[in-house]
Amino acid sequence: MPRLLKNRFAILILAAVIALTSIIAVTIKERHQVSPAEGIIGDILAPIQKGVYTFVNGIRSFIDNVVLSRQQGKDISQLQQRINELQQENQRLKELEEENQRLKNMLDFKEANPQLVTSGARVIAKNAGNWFETFVIDKGSSDGIAVDMAVITAQGLAGRVMEVADHWAKVMAIIDERSSVSIIADKTRDNGVARGMLVAGSGADADLLKILYLPLDSKLNKGDEVITSGLGGVFPKGIPVGVVQEVKKTLTGEVEYAMVKPHVDFLRIEEVMVIKSPVENIEVGS
Repeated sequence: MPRLLKNRFAILILAAVIALTSIIAVTIKERHQVSPAEGIIGDILAPIQKGVYTFVNGIRSFIDNVVLSRQQGKDISQLQQRINELQQENQRLKELEEENQRLKNMLDFKEANPQLVTSGARVIAKNAGNWFETFVIDKGSSDGIAVDMAVITAQGLAGRVMEVADHWAKVMAIIDERSSVSIIADKTRDNGVARGMLVAGSGADADLLKILYLPLDSKLNKGDEVITSGLGGVFPKGIPVGVVQEVKKTLTGEVEYAMVKPHVDFLRIEEVMVIKSPVENIEVGS
């Protein structure tokens, strides 16, 4: 009950302040001077008016800040969404640019070798793991693809077709441990066989090829280019294979084997070409 009376009293005072303020405001408009009584009342009411004005402005400022904060939050959310969209678009354009460059390189290779009949294909699946030792392409027997056809990229030899269906084919890469490729050193003309070394759990250098059956007196050196020899009836002669990384010799100085780094990046293969030309009498780069 006492609290109710206090609230009523406060309300009455506030109402009186507003009424007196209104009266003073009206009378001041009509006169240049106020009476002594009005001056006293004005002095009494001035602090109260100031408090009411400050309170009202504070409420208004609070409401304005809340509205502004919500609007800013909405703007920031929309801006972040736009940034995400632009980043995705930029990534898409970057991928398209890289794809166009790869396709251009393949076209350049094909134009430089008009004697080859090839069929372009995309990689649609691969074995488990990081390396592309076996992968699946989107062309099959209905496109003229057959087992043992050579598979290349613009950089060089990738592998050979090992299995064919109507609309897809499986490719075994040259880094697979089951793969053997007859090669010849471009500089010394030494012949050998490049064996894949990739097995489950292989490390960072697993894509190296081991060159066996080189002449014991071979002059092969680090940095020499290795290409397909055309022997064996699978790969046309002259396809780039890789670069010699190391030549291993016996204690007596005879060449035991060499290690070759393939030109093809077997961590990233997206498009390939299948050579459909007969291997006989066909040489790449001739």
